[in-house]
Amino acid sequence: MSLENLSDELREAVIKLPYRVGYFISAADRTGGAQADQTELESLEHLLTFYAEDAVKGEFSQSVMAETVRRKVFWPSWRTDIAKTPRDVRDVLTDLEIRVDEKNLRAFKYNLYELAQTVAESFSETQHQKTQSILMSWLHRALGVRPATQQNISDIEQRALKDIEDALSISLDVSHKRGKK
Repeated sequence: MSLENLSDELREAVIKLPYRVGYFISAADRTGGAQADQTELESLEHLLTFYAEDAVKGEFSQSVMAETVRRKVFWPSWRTDIAKTPRDVRDVLTDLEIRVDEKNLRAFKYNLYELAQTVAESFSETQHQKTQSILMSWLHRALGVRPATQQNISDIEQRALKDIEDALSISLDVSHKRGKK
């Protein structure tokens, strides 16, 4: 399934979703101030670019992320009604369930969650700490383990992550994620 096979309305909603999910997490907690917001937005941009270039993330996910990055000029306008993002996620995924094969849809869901979690983890005091936090986050996910604690994630961001997890209808149980029973 490619983006071109979707209706114009659904294609637009899908393309906006990665940015909106990341921004939803970033906007959830304003206590870090402008510096935290800027760091999280920079992290979101880097993550979207990384996912757009990473074919391992799945063909459908990669094409969505690539189109999201190509439309960077529109990102500020995609911030409206950000509180509706979990509902938008549910609606878009419901529409995609009959249009995208299960493997690609599952990969897309987990990519959206990874994106949200990494944005939440992205604020720290120094660039070195931020880079280290992001790399450790990716490493934990690549190895299929969850860290004992999630660094730099406030309670508010934890709730926002839970909202996204629920909207994605995913289980973060490692055995399920790897396809084991």
